[in-house]
Amino acid sequence: SLNTSNKKIKRKINKSSVDFCYVGKLKEENQWKHLKTYDPNFNETIIWFSKFKKINLHIFPSKALSNNSIKKYRNLCRPHKNIFFNRNFEYSELLKKISHYDCGIVVFPINNWPNKRAKKKYKYAMGNKIFDYLGSGLISVFPIYNKKKVNWFTSKFLEKYDACCYIDKEWNEKKIITVVRKHQKKLTISNIKKNLVSYHID
Repeated sequence: SLNTSNKKIKRKINKSSVDFCYVGKLKEENQWKHLKTYDPNFNETIIWFSKFKKINLHIFPSKALSNNSIKKYRNLCRPHKNIFFNRNFEYSELLKKISHYDCGIVVFPINNWPNKRAKKKYKYAMGNKIFDYLGSGLISVFPIYNKKKVNWFTSKFLEKYDACCYIDKEWNEKKIITVVRKHQKKLTISNIKKNLVSYHID
């Protein structure tokens, strides 16, 4: 069953602030300096988001993240009023939690990414998080990198049903909010169901 409704999606659009979230794997803190890994440096993403006043970032790490890395991420987030590093939630509770947010980050590189290894991994990958986001009424966020959309298989799949948007790290806060709201207005329960495999099977 879905964790959202057309009414709930419309209600979120009227908020003055925009809530992003990220659910899933994070690089261990001892890997932050290594740029040739599969995953982007999310510590850089945190710092980038911290400059905003009306955009919040809610982070939900996987259970695999080490305690030492959890401490490092929390220390990095703590000084910023718009960045929230959360504990682990049970799956059903997590989906209810994120249903209050506007969009979910799939990948959001800042610098020196994607590299060759990452391109090979992510070009045709489709992570479970996009279905968690979608079933909870969130649009998925992909980056514009070097003035080009990171237009991999997942983003093409979601774009067909108005379930994603692209953001450039060079944009100011006002433009990011405008783009997110524009795409949220296109998201409907009908389009969400078209993207979810369970509805095609049933």
